[in-house]
Amino acid sequence: MVANEKIDSLYSIIFVLLGLFVLFVCRVYDFYYEWTSFLGFMVIISSVNVPMALRRKKQIKKIDELRKELDLSIEEVREMADIGKYDLVNWDWKNAFISPRKLYLLEDTLEKMYLKNFGKEFEKK
Repeated sequence: MVANEKIDSLYSIIFVLLGLFVLFVCRVYDFYYEWTSFLGFMVIISSVNVPMALRRKKQIKKIDELRKELDLSIEEVREMADIGKYDLVNWDWKNAFISPRKLYLLEDTLEKMYLKNFGKEFEKK
């Protein structure tokens, strides 16, 4: 796991624990009805992937900026990420399915390449 993936996983665990704590408090104070337990359960389940989903747009933007700074073509980036061959004419980040794991690895790889080439960490513009 790369650093950003670990951070998002930690946030997911915190959301789940917070949801379980809320369900526990509802149970202790007799505010535990069928609708609260179902609603709480749904919030817990849906909150697991929230940090990763929120980070995806930022990751894509950062990867594109890193690609431009490193002067890499889109084909080279796709090859590095092992995301397959897509139509080059209409290809964009939003329409291509890329697993979150591959996106984290690609972001980490490009950051390391930037650090190696320029001797400093990448900063957003």
